[in-house]
Amino acid sequence: MIFTGGGGTTGTVFGTATAPPAVASLSFSATSGSLTWPFVASNGHIYQTLQTRANNGGQAVYDFAITNVGSYVIQAVVDAPNTGANSFYVNIDAQPQDPTMIWDVPVTTGFEQRMVSWRGSGTDASNQFVPQIFHLAVGTHQLIIVGREAITQLEQLSILELPRRPQNLRFMGGL
Repeated sequence: MIFTGGGGTTGTVFGTATAPPAVASLSFSATSGSLTWPFVASNGHIYQTLQTRANNGGQAVYDFAITNVGSYVIQAVVDAPNTGANSFYVNIDAQPQDPTMIWDVPVTTGFEQRMVSWRGSGTDASNQFVPQIFHLAVGTHQLIIVGREAITQLEQLSILELPRRPQNLRFMGGL
C-alpha cells in the first residue's frame, strides 16, 4: 500500500493482518451451581433472605473449564434493588475474602447485566477493581459466590475472555 502526503511525499507500508483468536465465553444459570443455605433458588434465580458475612453466607459454586490461558471477567444478570441489597462476595478457585472481594453491584431496576468488580481498598460506592480481571490457566476452575446482603438476586453468569493485545505489529515505511 502506498500513501501520498503533502508536497508529494510518499511512503510504503508492508505487513500482514490476521484475525485475533476466538474469544472464549461460558454462560450458565445461577441455579445450576452447587448451592448451600441460606441461598435459595426460586423462579430461575438465587438469593438469600439474611444479611451475612463471607464466613457464613450461602454459597453458590460453579465448576467450569478454560481452554485458553488468558484474562477473564465475569458478567452477571443481577437484581440489586437498593444500596442495602446490592452485594455478594466473589472469587475464582478460593473462598472470597472480606472486605476486599466484595462485589458492590450498581443498583438495578429489575434484572440487568453487570460486570463483577471487587471493592479492594475502595468503598461500597467506588470499587477499586472495575471490572475484576481474573488471570486463568487452562484447566478446571471454580467460581465461588457467597451471599452478603439479603434479597440481592442473581440469575445468569458468563465468564468472558478478554481480547488479547495484538502482537508483532510493525510499521515499515519509507520517505
